[in-house]
Amino acid sequence: MSFANAIPVVGVCCYLFLLLALIASRKTRLIIAFIWVLISCVLWTGGSFLMRQQAVVGIKLWYDISIFGLLMLAYSLLRFVQEFAGVKAGILTRVWLVLLIAAFIFNTKTELLLAAPRFIPDETGGRFVYTITWHVAVLAVLLLATVIHMNVIIWHMNKTDQARSRAFLPVGIGLLALMLGHLLLLLPFFEGFPIDVLSGVVFVICLYYALYRRRLLRLDLLVSRGTVYFIAAMISTVLFALLLRDIEHFIRNNILLSKGHDLLIVSLVFFAVTSIIYNIMKRFIDSVFIKDTNLRAETLRTFSTSAAKSLEFSQVSSQLVQVIIKSMPVRKVYVCVANQDDDYLRIVDSANPLDNRVTKLRTDSPIFTQLAQSNQGECLLMDEYRRTPAYRSMWDEEKKEFQELDVACIMLLGEGPMMSIVLLGSKERNARYTLDDISFLCSVAAIASIAVKNAQLYENARLEARSDDLTGLLNRKYFLQMVDDKYAELSGQSLALIALNIDNFKLYNQLYGNKEGDSILIQIASIIQGSVGDNGVVARYSGKEFAILLPGYDLHSTRLLASNIRTQIKQINAEPDANKVKKRPITVSGGICAIPYGASTPRELLNNVDMAIFQVKRSGRNAIQISTGGRIEDSPSGEHATDHKHEIYSSYASTIHALTAAIDAKDHYTFNHSNNVAYYASELALALDMSPETAEIVREAGLLHDIGKIGIDERILNKPGPLTKEEMEQMKEHVEKSVGIISHLPSLDYVVPAVLGHHERYDGKGYPAGLKGEDIPLLGRILCVADAFDAMLSTRPYKKGRTVDEALACLKKNSGTQFDPKLVDKFVELVEKGGISVIRPNGVSKQ
Repeated sequence: MSFANAIPVVGVCCYLFLLLALIASRKTRLIIAFIWVLISCVLWTGGSFLMRQQAVVGIKLWYDISIFGLLMLAYSLLRFVQEFAGVKAGILTRVWLVLLIAAFIFNTKTELLLAAPRFIPDETGGRFVYTITWHVAVLAVLLLATVIHMNVIIWHMNKTDQARSRAFLPVGIGLLALMLGHLLLLLPFFEGFPIDVLSGVVFVICLYYALYRRRLLRLDLLVSRGTVYFIAAMISTVLFALLLRDIEHFIRNNILLSKGHDLLIVSLVFFAVTSIIYNIMKRFIDSVFIKDTNLRAETLRTFSTSAAKSLEFSQVSSQLVQVIIKSMPVRKVYVCVANQDDDYLRIVDSANPLDNRVTKLRTDSPIFTQLAQSNQGECLLMDEYRRTPAYRSMWDEEKKEFQELDVACIMLLGEGPMMSIVLLGSKERNARYTLDDISFLCSVAAIASIAVKNAQLYENARLEARSDDLTGLLNRKYFLQMVDDKYAELSGQSLALIALNIDNFKLYNQLYGNKEGDSILIQIASIIQGSVGDNGVVARYSGKEFAILLPGYDLHSTRLLASNIRTQIKQINAEPDANKVKKRPITVSGGICAIPYGASTPRELLNNVDMAIFQVKRSGRNAIQISTGGRIEDSPSGEHATDHKHEIYSSYASTIHALTAAIDAKDHYTFNHSNNVAYYASELALALDMSPETAEIVREAGLLHDIGKIGIDERILNKPGPLTKEEMEQMKEHVEKSVGIISHLPSLDYVVPAVLGHHERYDGKGYPAGLKGEDIPLLGRILCVADAFDAMLSTRPYKKGRTVDEALACLKKNSGTQFDPKLVDKFVELVEKGGISVIRPNGVSKQ
């Protein structure tokens, strides 16, 4: 086979090789146009080769096939250029197709336009020579018209789309090579040499490279299973062609092989050699080309699994950055999220903690607008975007920000209020982003987009679960969790709490309606949140009560903030509304406490603030008071704060007397016991440096702590022997019955915590809630000591009363298990030093 004849064979092999590679690609309109270009090249080059070989059916048939392929190549090239430029095929394109087919049919029948070449034998074996007449101008005009049409499309593309024009450069080089090859064919020097076929091979390679640059084809398609088989078969064929005579000589000289089975042996050897070559090539290609692809595929699988399990955006972004850094040699990776409070994207994660995270990007930038118009998971290369008119519309400051971040590629992960993008820097050695890179990044972005969406849904659900629907503040449940978390986080540092309760809010709703009441709640929430800002945590603690947690605040700073908020709230209805109606002023009653100044645990902090609010409500409302320990102090800022009144609870005396009289009518012991407990508890409270008001509260709680025994069977109350398990369970119900009775008297609900906690144990084994340690309200712990002491002194049908020394010894023994050890120490000290007068069962005090 001569060199001239080998060129068409190489050309056909190249075309078939590319066709096999394109089978595995995504079939877009542009790829389909390229496939038709390859088919036309196969017909043109294959027909030319078979014609030169003077194959079985004769020169004329193969020449006609070659001419058809050449004419169809012109049309398929026009369609390829149109698809590349994004231009639709019009009527003129169809006219060229009809004329080209008509010219082919006419030339096939008459051979007037361009006759088949003549074979002229010579000393080298012979050559083909074309006879050129003026009639060939018809074909030349048709081909030239098609080329002019292509050039018009290319010129218009250069004017309107510089990005596509730059990407079209390899196609232009290929077209130039193709035209040059056909022009050189007319020169005598290239007579008989298939320079046109050689230029066609160069042209197709340029087209393939252009598609690769547009990221429509991947290089690894060239090393697919089909192409490897094809290459292995071609290598085997060439080897057998070169060694055919040696193989024939070996078979004929071997007696065992020369018995009519030579064809079978050659076939088996050919198959074996092809298989060996295939396996060797596949291993080599896998190690060189496919290794990175497989690694990336494994990385994607791992990332997909981990991202699906991640419900927080921070976890997804961290995993995303690590996947990109691990799989691609990029210098920078930034994850940016839109801030809901403004129109900027802020960097929340990056590959290096020392990277610039201060820069913020506008969400309405043209680059993000264009990116949002594409599908999520798509990538935008800055090199391409800089050649578009949209880039020129960007502000110089925006361009500078992207340059400082060294952004080379942008991925969109999520849109809407939580828009999120990924910025990728330049690759190492300033290498270009290949189609494999873009394909990998698109896969990563697709996985991350779903994970980000799930994370956003989770964040929204979590936000709704911990937020108040009306005001947007935290709800009570989450606020209590925040109190515990902040207490553990600060570890002994200052932690202040403000609670603000709206005065007469039920009356306000009755006067102006619930809609107006909701408006007031929203306004108050806005005032509090605006005053606190990022310095604390704000919550709607109950229907008409707000709570503010202030880490690091002392009592003085907390009081100033509370006073400022209260002053702003008073201005809500200061002026008449749009209808010139002057509505009731809005006032609040507040309480303040802080750790470690007035409490030592979160539970005590909350209880003290509640107690402060109770005091304000009962002393005239519209004031803020500070609780230091158990003592309630009037805040200097409270305009209506009143001095302590000696008879502050006189209005409730009749109610308490009626309840105690009811229990006395049923069980006289319980009546006396309650009076004794009230005395012991109030004296212990005063000795602990609590205010007279707090001592009065614990005294009233002592009077009412066993009021629930009204609902207990008298046979159980006065049973002479031990109670059974069922009877004990009924007896335990008296605590909840007491709370049930008191809860129907809103004026006395401030005693509920003490009543509810007087049977809890310090070790957590009490009832009804099983509270432990300082989680038990302080007044409840005081009642527990007083109640147990008086019960031990009393004689009952089922037991004899103990002496004072025995009772005190029992308190000491159970200190730290049943009783608060600090309270026991103080109570024993008071009894032993005469600070508390012991009341004997007959009602006589013993100093």
